[in-house]
Amino acid sequence: MGRIPQAIWGYEPDALLRCGYSDDFYKSLSIQYVGTGEAATALVNGQVDAATIGGYMDPVSGKFSPAPQTVEVVASGRDLHHLDWTEAAVKNTAAKDIQLIPFSVPANSVEGQTAPIFIGADTHGLFAHPDFPEEYAYILAKAMIENIDAFAQYHALGALMSREGLIKGWSPEQIHPGALRAYKEAGLL
Repeated sequence: MGRIPQAIWGYEPDALLRCGYSDDFYKSLSIQYVGTGEAATALVNGQVDAATIGGYMDPVSGKFSPAPQTVEVVASGRDLHHLDWTEAAVKNTAAKDIQLIPFSVPANSVEGQTAPIFIGADTHGLFAHPDFPEEYAYILAKAMIENIDAFAQYHALGALMSREGLIKGWSPEQIHPGALRAYKEAGLL
């Protein structure tokens, strides 16, 4: 896996294995936290049985883009088996540890992935300390909402961003009051 401080590639997969399945299963694993590129290389070279690879998605449209290490592994030509985390494991993890939402990656999103599979999706956003001024949070959230389509001009991942995706998986109680005002004004909540 990625290193533990790499939330998406280290901590979250560990949480899924630790919280989504039985203690006996988790204890039976020999997990190494080596980094994203190193994990992909180890899988391609046959040094490990499994590696955390993944991608980026828009949780609203279902558009999925494989991460660089996923592209590397798929391009290796090795016979791969894409493992389904399962919807239940993702929900168990969200209830016990870290907020993830079950996301079904459509079949054929990655070469060789012939069936849909569930992943634990981490919906990203801008986060602020509760003491962050409400007006500033409002200005930042409003700017994101109004300019969301422009992000695609600057980075490929920007094409996976959507207005509705900004709030996917978050309840109003979890959103900073200033941002909440911007989302309500935009009709997103």
